Amino acid sequence: MRSRLGEISRFAVSKSFKRRLGEAGSIAGVASDIEVYFDDDERRVLPHISLGLFAAVIRMMHAHEITLGYAVMEPALLRLLGRFGVVFRRIGPEVDYHGVRIPCITSVYQSLTNIKKTAPQVWELMTNRGEFFREAA
Repeated sequence: MRSRLGEISRFAVSKSFKRRLGEAGSIAGVASDIEVYFDDDERRVLPHISLGLFAAVIRMMHAHEITLGYAVMEPALLRLLGRFGVVFRRIGPEVDYHGVRIPCITSVYQSLTNIKKTAPQVWELMTNRGEFFREAA
């Protein structure tokens, strides 16, 4: 099982991008109130840098045959990814490491299956319309 386990680390966004309203104190570039991303007049691209980073993680996991990924993430990032169906399970208590962080783990198959149900357009982006992870199709 360890050969199929990978760490998702340094899920960070550049300082210049994080200068947007509500994101300055966040390593991942996610506002603490994620509802801002779902306002009718919101013009940000698919919350989108974080979701794009996660899509890249999914593709790297596919390329290296990794089926489980673990990370220590900000609560706001976990909530944001959860809105798109990304499933992480807590594996420990919150810790204070440059702010509150939560250790968690995800199964690629479980996450992609849930993303497809919750946000099919995000699933299509992450899997290149099913090219990656056909078993989640």
